Amino acid sequence: MLRLFNDGIAMLFCYLAIALLISIKDKSTNFNFQAILSSILFSMAIGIKMNILLFAPVFYLTFLFKFGYFQTIISGIFAVFFQLFLGSPFLLFAPFDYIKNAFNFKRVFLYVWTVNWRMIPEWLFLDRKFHTVLLGLHLFTLTVFIAFFWIRVQKKSVNEIFKIIKNPTLMKLSNHDILNGLFVSNFIGIAFSRSLHYQFYSWYYHTIPYILFSWKIRKEKSDLSAIFLGAFLRLSIMVVIEYCWNTYPSTFLSSTLLSISHAIMLVISFWNA
Repeated sequence: MLRLFNDGIAMLFCYLAIALLISIKDKSTNFNFQAILSSILFSMAIGIKMNILLFAPVFYLTFLFKFGYFQTIISGIFAVFFQLFLGSPFLLFAPFDYIKNAFNFKRVFLYVWTVNWRMIPEWLFLDRKFHTVLLGLHLFTLTVFIAFFWIRVQKKSVNEIFKIIKNPTLMKLSNHDILNGLFVSNFIGIAFSRSLHYQFYSWYYHTIPYILFSWKIRKEKSDLSAIFLGAFLRLSIMVVIEYCWNTYPSTFLSSTLLSISHAIMLVISFWNA
């Protein structure tokens, strides 16, 4: 934990929520206590650090596909009430200030601390139009990933889509599908973040090997040299990312390399999905 920031603690609860979610064998669409506990753990993680919201779209879509509408709504309600419980000391005495500061998306980050955008001038880094473009790219990329690479709507007939809308549990997901979807959803948010600070590395550090090594090219199934080359390329990306995050202060080179590595990982993520 860098300087006792809360990022690592938030990720701990997030991973616990994910581990519990994928371990649930009972897929009953009725009252499922394990599913509710998973949602509460996820809510706890959000209460510690709001970056966990990057997982939320795929997290609750997984609930929907695994348990159906009723259990997803119940689990979501428990998550909301748990947030109200966590914030109650502040909501009871200073609700406006608490909500205003908790959701202060206009907060300006300091250029001196940025890890990922040192290659651009400071005036552009602080420009709200630049922030809006990044947000737009984030939402567009996330939507495309979920719709066409995770759910794969293009491979389903209109009739199948309507059946899934009526009964979401018809959508079958393996544990790999769930983990890959969650990790890539989080990574997309990180790749288009308007600033990354050093403690933010913990947001995706543990997921990088999974994203990279889940990807397989056709030749790796039979060609030994392709297997070694693929492993070398993946490890090289990990080493470059590690170098970028351990360069202080960040430089033009480290930020550029990090952005290139993120771009390669995005391509790999979509390819793998």
